[in-house]
Amino acid sequence: MRELKKITSLILAGSMALFFCSCLPLDHLGLKGSDLTRYPRKVAAKVDNNFIKWCDCSRFYLYGHEIVFGQTTVQELYDTGAYCVFYDYADDECLNKTYFTLEDEVSTVYCKIYPDEASAELEFAKIGIGIRSPVNIRGKYKVKDWIINSVGFYTVNASVWGDNFALDFPLTITPAELLENSGEPYRMETFTSCLQIEYYGGIRGQFFEFDKRDKLTFVDLNERRE
Repeated sequence: MRELKKITSLILAGSMALFFCSCLPLDHLGLKGSDLTRYPRKVAAKVDNNFIKWCDCSRFYLYGHEIVFGQTTVQELYDTGAYCVFYDYADDECLNKTYFTLEDEVSTVYCKIYPDEASAELEFAKIGIGIRSPVNIRGKYKVKDWIINSVGFYTVNASVWGDNFALDFPLTITPAELLENSGEPYRMETFTSCLQIEYYGGIRGQFFEFDKRDKLTFVDLNERRE
């Protein structure tokens, strides 16, 4: 009988202790706020902050330098070490181009870049760079102050640059990978020798061209301005 009373007393004492502890602040239980956050009841879904839709690509990398559409100046492009050619007429077949220096004040200017002077003389490894005036007012501005706003190139030319020229996506992407990453395009059209995929449309669209083997052959990316 005495043993039964002893067991009953122990059970009651334990119950009271549990009740008392449940009423104490968390600090008395040795649990701080930081301890609780280490063991959340619900785990939030992971978000990939590095995800980039390729159709929204608004920059490229040159000799390790980031060239951002709408921000990087021609001077900064030149300072990367690329061989830059500035001229007044977009048509490469034109033989009467006027060439400019960084200090020339112009109202229209186009740009091509090459790995070095030798490749420029042979029109080899050419990458076209679109540039706009530093402000939205017509006038003459020094070439060095104009702003980079697009890049266009054949992938065979870009491959000559090796790691010195890069985008936020590899030049080995296929049409299926592009659609999976960027979603439904503005236009997708198949021709005899190629497939063209375009996002947004117009002069500010993003343009990708693939050959019949789904190999990326041409890219034209532009600054997205509202």
